[in-house]
Amino acid sequence: YGGGALNIATTGRIGIWKTYLKHWTSSAWYVLFGCGITADKVGEYTPHNFFISMFYRFGIVGILVLTGIIIWVVKQCKATKNINWYIPLFIVLINAFFEDISSSLFTCLPLLISMLAILKTKNVHTEDE
Repeated sequence: YGGGALNIATTGRIGIWKTYLKHWTSSAWYVLFGCGITADKVGEYTPHNFFISMFYRFGIVGILVLTGIIIWVVKQCKATKNINWYIPLFIVLINAFFEDISSSLFTCLPLLISMLAILKTKNVHTEDE
């Protein structure tokens, strides 16, 4: 998958990402709607990047849905006026650049827990008012 200091530093991921993006852009259908939820590998490697995996599997439409969910979570965090709710979200998002978290509940768990806690906190504030 090519050389270069950055590719070596990322254990070959840059080359893998380029391969996925090249395959993804090979068809207008793939760009808009992705290669499908069951699309797993190009060649012998997985993308090791949640965002590239989302583009590859679900296209621009899927990324727009994901972006909407992330914006919703951030707005819910902001509504609580407590910065601690951002921590699990950022942990998951940072991890998403280096691993495909879509298949791992363990890495998504902090995001799910924070979302539930935000909703519970929001309900408590609403009931107190």
